[in-house]
Amino acid sequence: MIPFLALLLIGSPYHTVAVDGSVEEYTADEWVLTDPPDDSYWGSNNELYGLYLTWDRDYLYVAVDYVVQNNAVLLLIGNGIEGVRNINNLDWYPRNFQFTGPRMSHILALWNGDLNTGGARKILDSQHTQPIGNAELANSGYSGQRGIFEAGIPWSEIYPDGVPAGATLHLVGLIAGGDHASGGESMPDNALLGFGGTGLINTYLKVVVDQNQDGVPDSGRSLAEVTEVVTYEHRPLKFRQLLLNQKVFRPGDEVRLTLEITESADVLVEIFNDQGQRVYAQRYPDVPGQEVQTLTWTQPDWNTGIYILQVLLNGVVRDRRTFAVVR
Repeated sequence: MIPFLALLLIGSPYHTVAVDGSVEEYTADEWVLTDPPDDSYWGSNNELYGLYLTWDRDYLYVAVDYVVQNNAVLLLIGNGIEGVRNINNLDWYPRNFQFTGPRMSHILALWNGDLNTGGARKILDSQHTQPIGNAELANSGYSGQRGIFEAGIPWSEIYPDGVPAGATLHLVGLIAGGDHASGGESMPDNALLGFGGTGLINTYLKVVVDQNQDGVPDSGRSLAEVTEVVTYEHRPLKFRQLLLNQKVFRPGDEVRLTLEITESADVLVEIFNDQGQRVYAQRYPDVPGQEVQTLTWTQPDWNTGIYILQVLLNGVVRDRRTFAVVR
């Protein structure tokens, strides 16, 4: 039998909550974000009020206190390992947001307060998602009526290879319009959110899941100890340089594309022939910013002609170059 003093030293056990669209089981400590009730672009029928969060050994639990009408509620989660910085080209709930700092690896969403329109998915790449297996979901809100959108997500779905030592999450809640629209409300607040153009997200709730770095979600820690709102410096994403090593290539030549970008981004290189057909595509995830990078490949045996190379940063075309191939 473990002595009472030892129990105090070990800390309280994990907190398991029923995923039922209610926050009654969450403690005050687990109410990790409070958002002003009058800061939405759309007014009182489209507001985020708060975020609740806790976990046990098997599940992460999150609950969003919200009201929405003819818009979408999203909760983005970054697991610190993988993900994307632009969700505007996803096959599920594509919205015009870009993320500075962490990449987003998981998305929870619903439309107009209706859980039948939503769910929880893992973001596989800038275009593809897949449903999260064994996720528990509940919703007590509906169109124009305040409620709770709640989820229990298995740690095995957030970290398929096991919880890494020092695991840290970043979360942000959003209210957005329809497909490819941006939004007018975020939690925590984002000064660069804007409305009508691309929503720039650089402020998040940071959650240290494994503070003692033993590869297991911590038990017995106050959420106040391991959560904080953090803001990452936003630099306008652009090229400082973009150079091809030559203008004319023969099959078998080495192609070198030298680039420097202002901040870390996912880079996609595409090449089109003079018929507008894409003949080459290569993705380079999370290319570091403020460093000169050289991307190389061997020129394929293409027909003689003029080709257009375009480079996308976080899914947005940023620059183009033309070159010739001679056989």
